[in-house]
Amino acid sequence: MPSITRIAVSAVLGMSASVAVAWGIAGMGPQWPPVQGAGRRLVEDSPARASVVWSVLHHRGFGQDQYVFRSSIATGKDSRLFAESTPTVHLDDLPEWVMQPRAGCLRASRAFGWPMRCLVGETSHRRPGYRRHVLVVRSLERVDPRRPVELPIKPIPAGLTFNAAFYGLLFFPLTFAADAARRHRRRRQGRCPGCNYDLRKTGPRCPECGGER
Repeated sequence: MPSITRIAVSAVLGMSASVAVAWGIAGMGPQWPPVQGAGRRLVEDSPARASVVWSVLHHRGFGQDQYVFRSSIATGKDSRLFAESTPTVHLDDLPEWVMQPRAGCLRASRAFGWPMRCLVGETSHRRPGYRRHVLVVRSLERVDPRRPVELPIKPIPAGLTFNAAFYGLLFFPLTFAADAARRHRRRRQGRCPGCNYDLRKTGPRCPECGGER
């Protein structure tokens, strides 16, 4: 197998593994992992959006990070998240894949992948029908049948590239093993290990490519 072919095969397998791992975590992991630290109040730099105050909660679990935005159109129990004494954060301080919150009570930017987050989608807990960059698989339901599995489909370029390279390096040695197994099988069948020419009625050297048995 030529070197360029090995690299191409490893790259495709690495990319496929990156997506498979991210979707596996999204499908089998907890829907809402534990909250990391206390909630923070989002500082809006745009005067047009200053009328709505947002709080940010960071949920984190194995292979997933979720940033949940609650607007000031909130219930009483959430009012403490919008107090002036609440620590603040700018949207620029959050990861680049976090989507800007839109009008509504709750939005969640949910990123999955390992070792880096590579796919992201946006959902709403209080509006189950609201989804962006999400593939819904209704045949795979969680414990709550009203909440089908939601798989993110928007790539995070840096994370997807790193994960694809990481898994591709793991698959690269397997391309040599596959090549060795194929050559061994051809020898057992009396064929040329290089070009698969039938050598059962010829000499020890292949007339097609010049290779030996």
